[in-house]
Amino acid sequence: MKDSGKEVTFVKKDKNGKVLYSWTFDGSKVDPAMDDIDLKISFTTDNKAAIDKLAGDANSVYLSFAYEGELPAPALIRVYVGDKYKDGDNLNLHYFNEKTKRAEEIAAGLTVKDGYVSFTLTHLSDYFLTENKISQSENGDKKENEKTKGPATGDRSSMAIWSLICGAGILAAAYLLLRKKHTT
Repeated sequence: MKDSGKEVTFVKKDKNGKVLYSWTFDGSKVDPAMDDIDLKISFTTDNKAAIDKLAGDANSVYLSFAYEGELPAPALIRVYVGDKYKDGDNLNLHYFNEKTKRAEEIAAGLTVKDGYVSFTLTHLSDYFLTENKISQSENGDKKENEKTKGPATGDRSSMAIWSLICGAGILAAAYLLLRKKHTT
């Protein structure tokens, strides 16, 4: 993959030929030092009871990855959810932290399209998709669940871009002030 520099997609189908999930990697971003990884996704988890309690419902889609740890490159993962959710539904992707037994939001407002939802991951473990938005108090004893509202995309890259632009602007202003100070 790395040598080609091309985008590569791996697909898992059921016995009837329906795509259950796919993984897409950008070959130019793959770390060649990484070993092969198992791309199998199980839709069951030993953490079901804990996840259902956190999510406030039992309609979550569980994503238990065979491989746990960092990926050799960010992966765009496309998962079939059409048996539980309909097109246009907004889902939230959460990581289940086994150490703290808490949910950590990864992406919000992922829209179901043609029965599938897509998201990007860099680390694998147990995740789940739910319509509920989960927030927890500092001590983890209280949770509030509410249906997702608004057209959030789950993409936070614009925040990072604005941070870089602001940072560059501050550095440029500091440079100009220092330059002006030295020339006067």
